[in-house]
Amino acid sequence: MSDHAPIEPRFRPLELLRTLRPRQWAKNAFLLAPLVFARHLFSVSDLGRALLAWLLFSLVAGSVYILNDVQDLAEDRAHPTKRFRPLAAGRLRVPDALVAMGALLAAALFGMAWLSVPAATLTAGYFLLNVAYSRTLKHLAYIDVVTIATGFLLRVLVGALVVAVPITHWLLACTFLVAFFLGLGKRRHELHLLQSTGQSKRRVLASYQLRHLDVLLWGSGAVTTLSYLAYTLDPATVDKFGTPHLVWTTVFIAAGVARFGRLVVREGDPVSPTDAMLRDGPFLANLAGWAVAVVIVLYGFATPPAPVSTPTPPPAIESRVAPAPAAKVVPPPERQDITLRVRSVPYGAEVRLDGQVLGVTPLQRAVPAAPGKRHLSLHLAGYEVREMDVVLDQDVGFGLNLKKLQAEAP
Repeated sequence: MSDHAPIEPRFRPLELLRTLRPRQWAKNAFLLAPLVFARHLFSVSDLGRALLAWLLFSLVAGSVYILNDVQDLAEDRAHPTKRFRPLAAGRLRVPDALVAMGALLAAALFGMAWLSVPAATLTAGYFLLNVAYSRTLKHLAYIDVVTIATGFLLRVLVGALVVAVPITHWLLACTFLVAFFLGLGKRRHELHLLQSTGQSKRRVLASYQLRHLDVLLWGSGAVTTLSYLAYTLDPATVDKFGTPHLVWTTVFIAAGVARFGRLVVREGDPVSPTDAMLRDGPFLANLAGWAVAVVIVLYGFATPPAPVSTPTPPPAIESRVAPAPAAKVVPPPERQDITLRVRSVPYGAEVRLDGQVLGVTPLQRAVPAAPGKRHLSLHLAGYEVREMDVVLDQDVGFGLNLKKLQAEAP
């Protein structure tokens, strides 16, 4: 009987898809946050660009998962649940996985550059950050959690660049805090699992202490909830959306923090809480409730974005017949403030009124009413300054297209 070399398994696309972890792609929904909070959710073009960016970013994140599984192959084979992953179980060969990773990464970055070169740059930075995380940063206590939270910040920034909308410091702060909270919960669960069963092999856990993680976990959860509450109560937020009702969505944030905390302290369950939350009915129902409530408030109760203004037609020529004497009309009392709304294409232009900076587009701002002409100008790097004289004696909105600067001939 002759000896034969073992036949290596052929390439299996389904196993590659499992290695990309499509269930984890839900985390990349942070990329859609700027679209929603800029109230462009029902803009077909912006929504299409954002969804395409979400898919491309998910492929990059999937490439990171492939790289992690290749580097952690020995540890995963000794893990109670990770040993069933395609690479650890031998259902997908390492060379096939690496070739697929290179192809997916190149295609995703090329597609992202087509949408926005700055967004592609940040996406590449996300991949490099994860390479550094896999090699070094994941072995540094607390730095590993900060790195994970930074990855979520990059998701939000990419989403803002793709649809060209401004992003507030509040959105960035809340994103970082909630990601930091989730990362601490994952480490707390792993440390408890290590102490109770010895199943976790992550080296960085030796630098953590359970009581410190508990304090930081619940402290960051409270700060996350309070930061979101402060954002909804900020006068700039109320002025931007034209409604104070966003504050009521804070109850969903508090409920989500509490529910995730319960998933963290489960006994004897090796599944990570960040994985368990994507399968947990109450957590997902609460998340869906928050999303629906935000959309209702921002798109139902909030003041609608200003429509694109059209030039005022010249007044009609009056009849030469002398009009009958009109009854004396008592003018209404003058308003102290009016609402000025300004939109621009592209978004993010700085709005100045008589030289004073009011903010960036899309803008909704209360300004003093005045019968005379005021000077309004829009400034955006790479575009010509758009200037116009306006009369602000009543609520008014402007929609303006900005013209790119022409490159000078050599």
